[in-house]
Amino acid sequence: MNKITEHQKISSYFFVFSLGLIITFVLVDMTFFSDQLEKTAMNNALSKIKEKEKTFSSYFNTPKDILESTRKSNYFNKYLNNPKLYKSELDDIFLTISSINKNIMQFRFIDKNGIEKIRIDRNNKDLKPIIVNKNGLQNKSNRYYFSDSKEKEIEKVWYSNIDLNMEKGKVIKPFIPTLRAMLPISFNNEFAGVLIINYFMADALNELIHTSLYDIILLNEKGDYLVHHDNTKNWSFYNNEENALENEFNIYTKYILKDNLIQNKKFISKSLDFDTPEKLKILVQFKNEYLVKNQKEKLNQYLIVSLIIVLLSLLMSILFSKYLKKLFFILKDTKKLNVVLGHKVSEKTKELQELNENLEHKVKEEIKKNKEKEEQLFAQAKLAAMGDMIGNIAHQWRQPLSLISTNASGIKLRHQFGQYDYEELPVHMDKIVEKTQYLSETIDTFRNFLTEGKEYKDIVLQDSINMALDIVNSSLRDNFIELENNINKLSPICINTISGELSEVIINVINNAKDVIIDKEVDDAYIKVNLIHLNKKIVISIEDNGGGIPDDIMPRIFEPYFTTKHKTQGTGLGLHMSYKIITDSLMGRIYAQNTDDGAKFFIELPLD
Repeated sequence: MNKITEHQKISSYFFVFSLGLIITFVLVDMTFFSDQLEKTAMNNALSKIKEKEKTFSSYFNTPKDILESTRKSNYFNKYLNNPKLYKSELDDIFLTISSINKNIMQFRFIDKNGIEKIRIDRNNKDLKPIIVNKNGLQNKSNRYYFSDSKEKEIEKVWYSNIDLNMEKGKVIKPFIPTLRAMLPISFNNEFAGVLIINYFMADALNELIHTSLYDIILLNEKGDYLVHHDNTKNWSFYNNEENALENEFNIYTKYILKDNLIQNKKFISKSLDFDTPEKLKILVQFKNEYLVKNQKEKLNQYLIVSLIIVLLSLLMSILFSKYLKKLFFILKDTKKLNVVLGHKVSEKTKELQELNENLEHKVKEEIKKNKEKEEQLFAQAKLAAMGDMIGNIAHQWRQPLSLISTNASGIKLRHQFGQYDYEELPVHMDKIVEKTQYLSETIDTFRNFLTEGKEYKDIVLQDSINMALDIVNSSLRDNFIELENNINKLSPICINTISGELSEVIINVINNAKDVIIDKEVDDAYIKVNLIHLNKKIVISIEDNGGGIPDDIMPRIFEPYFTTKHKTQGTGLGLHMSYKIITDSLMGRIYAQNTDDGAKFFIELPLD
């Protein structure tokens, strides 16, 4: 009966261990790999955008080619010389071209006075084009496309914006997306008129946003949607949805409109290179239905792995129950012995306390308490610095780890879709090896920083500063903060100091500046680092554009536990530790001043 009880205990321990292992596996997978499919798909999305952009450009090139070919034709030049004699032939040419290309909605020639001379109309893509008779030709001299064409470069095609077809100032419903291409022409060195094609763009827009893996949006530089994967949001300007982009993408809106290319795990935004007055942008997101499917597959994986772990744990509990039973007995005896020894130690300690209750003991006790407080203060600061260091390591590793994972997942994904070219395998493997070597170099950098001793030694000052900058650079870059390193490497400065502590101070000051910039959401943020060599000392300056330090708290910034951050974000020990290191260990001086844009910290160290 006793054996059964021990075996049950061992089995229960292994069962608890297996549960912990399962939970750890799930948490690690969810933390680091849960969005891997989405990341891989978004990395491949850029090539999909380029493919779509190339296809979409044909809808710009086709009307351009038609206009240029028509302009160069002998019949058109003969018509310009003798309109009455060759009008019939040119009508037939315009009609034939429009019949061949069903996307031509309207093909016209307007003379130098703004009068339509030839006009082919097609009201619907599925209908045949017709020649508009003389009575249907209109005066277009007051239309923008005629007046603007007179100002444009002669014999060069230009485009309107992609817009909805309108009649008498009102949008035609159902919507008919249209692109207008215009070619101003000259004859006998004079402006002779305009060739114009109105081009159906519905097929082009549908082809642009149609894809099995991605949700695609086409918008203009003002943030108005032209077409959206959700049809109810098409042509947002005409649906009185002026803030459609901001409502959907919140804080990313200004970056989408400002930057030519944005690529993150949520979406990709890219400016399209088409000669329309309002520049176009394409925005790509991974389809949510694929994310749901991936989550279901993940759940199945978790269940299978959990079952395997539980079965293995039960098997191990059976195999090692005899050995663990002996270990439990030893532990029980050890606990009893510890209790006995604990009582004896307590008794001896009490005796010593009673013998040493005198004035000298109290003085030493107070000194000890003060020292412990100082050590505790330094320990807290070290822990905070270690937290920042772990954050810096995470920033350094995130991009190469993501690239390694992306290459591996990309190979798997493209293999699953039957699109993988095995000739590309060496290239992908080289990228993975390259990033692995980078991770190894990163480990060496952080190890060199963490293992620096607390003894004075001769160092090259620029190397110590640059090591600190390398550690924080990735974190700054990820928060859109430019690090301007103005350290001159060509004139090495040798100094006898504690290298690790100097690097720690530089990291503390930069991290403090970074936190202020992030909290204030500073645009075009920067941190500048300079090194000045004076006669008997060197001065390191660290400047930011975070708005500066209020005058009323400037005298207190180096006090322990003083911070302007929320208690969950700061301990108030970073700058105090930096002050203690510079003044007590390195025999130098640290102070701060405000500039026009922010704060500037100075670290002065003696060269003696």
